[in-house]
Amino acid sequence: MEFSVEILTILMFASFFVLLALGLPLAWTTLGIALLFSVIIEGTRFFDPFAYRIWDTLTAFSFIAIPLFIFMANMLRYSGVADDLFDTLYKWMGPLKGGLAMATVAVGAILAAMIGTAGADVTIMGLVALPAMMQRKYNKHVALGAIMAGGILGVMIPPSVMFILYGLVAGESIGKLFMGGVGAGVLMATLYMIYIGTRAAIQPGFAPALSKEERQIPLLTKILMAKSLILPLILILLVLERLEVS
Repeated sequence: MEFSVEILTILMFASFFVLLALGLPLAWTTLGIALLFSVIIEGTRFFDPFAYRIWDTLTAFSFIAIPLFIFMANMLRYSGVADDLFDTLYKWMGPLKGGLAMATVAVGAILAAMIGTAGADVTIMGLVALPAMMQRKYNKHVALGAIMAGGILGVMIPPSVMFILYGLVAGESIGKLFMGGVGAGVLMATLYMIYIGTRAAIQPGFAPALSKEERQIPLLTKILMAKSLILPLILILLVLERLEVS
């Protein structure tokens, strides 16, 4: 039995919204509808190229980058590099209203350029930055928002695992996707920090600055703390240097 394009389109969208309304996960809903209507339109012939496509994608050499980036994220977490990085930036930016939250976004952007996964980025910053902000009476929405905003940059700033997956599935150049994500990621981080600074200036109680005692750090000490930025910057340069634009 053949259906017109109009009827198939209506049925697809209707099925999509009905299944979502029933509470089914989005991933399974889209996959199930795609498979069902592909069989209706193409019959069992659909499964031959589908199987080959899955095999080609899963055996792509570029996939090896994903477990390696996740492994690198764990090394950064347990080695204390992320803690030192946050400690340095929050002491530099702490005198500013909202400085801790802005430092959280900045560290999130730097970690994104090293590990490439939003989940690992959010986990690390949640363990490192959240206790510090809660201890200093930050509004919980500002604190959690800064962590999530910084963590989501892992999707945009290379080496992004999402860009790798999209590039493999869509047949696009992963290197070009990475290069395109740099400007967008930096812009997002900058806008997040501007928003936090503006909100903190209007409502100081939401994101207070460090106390006078915590701000009394000698300038030489702050300069020497910059050494904690060396390793992350070297790692970022090494990762980006390996990107090949095809």
